[in-house]
Amino acid sequence: MALLSYGYEKALLIRYFLYRKGIKKTKKLPHKVISIGNITMGGTGKTPATIALVQEALNRGFKPCILTRGYRGKKKGISFVTKGDGILLDTNEAGDEPVLMAHKLKCVPIVKGKDRYRAGLLCRDMADLYILDDGFQHLSLYRDIDILLINSRDPFGGGLFPKGLLREPLSSISRADVIVITKSGNNSEEESIISVVRTYNKHAEIFRASHEPKDVVDDKWKSLGIDYIYGKKVYAFCGIADHDSFRHMITSMGADLVRFRAFGDHHKYTKRDVKKIIKESNGLILITTEKDLVKLRDYDFGGRLTA
Repeated sequence: MALLSYGYEKALLIRYFLYRKGIKKTKKLPHKVISIGNITMGGTGKTPATIALVQEALNRGFKPCILTRGYRGKKKGISFVTKGDGILLDTNEAGDEPVLMAHKLKCVPIVKGKDRYRAGLLCRDMADLYILDDGFQHLSLYRDIDILLINSRDPFGGGLFPKGLLREPLSSISRADVIVITKSGNNSEEESIISVVRTYNKHAEIFRASHEPKDVVDDKWKSLGIDYIYGKKVYAFCGIADHDSFRHMITSMGADLVRFRAFGDHHKYTKRDVKKIIKESNGLILITTEKDLVKLRDYDFGGRLTA
């Protein structure tokens, strides 16, 4: 694994060199671009952070458009997930995260595609600000602000891929304009994370962000109230990178967690999965994440599914 990680690092360094020297070109879109991303493979809370950033942009009078790769979405090319007036693609076509963002940000256009420059041109007349989702490694597009998220519980992923979860060397932290320590507990361990960050980046502003539940919804996205699962026996399941944080959130909400099942990140649920969850839960309240909920809309959980 160490040898493979070494080869991966060298390939990345060559790529960075080509962009720095202008051999590989960086394109510029007609509006300002704010990128939000990470250096580890999942688990930093990127999707809720992107949603929060877009909501803040709306509050300040901007007309943002989200540009996203649409990870694991099967639809090829550049396409609208939504134009801000209804969801046009499902999770199989667009991926789970773009569809979740479309649910949460109903008036905001979202365009998916590997070529984020072409995606941005498609919605240029609908927006005055681009939010580049998962954009930290997308060097082919110029960005005005680079926001880097670092998970306080696993900040550096145990090494470079494939040995660990790092998508690029720690030296890439130097590119960030703003750094957010996510899932923060404001503890002394986070000071050591900040110390490592400052080794590579002296200028970036550093913030801490905690993740707090705001509501519980049913499978039709109707609010049930934040205390809905308090004191109740629940069966929880999820298909996200940091499933431990979800487990902790459920217990912190006062639920009696009877059973917990963790699937892989971006898991695509099958009829067999659903049948097993229903059998194992034995009539208990079911709770999952919103990112999972958007993938389960075609299954019948007998009115027990919440998120």
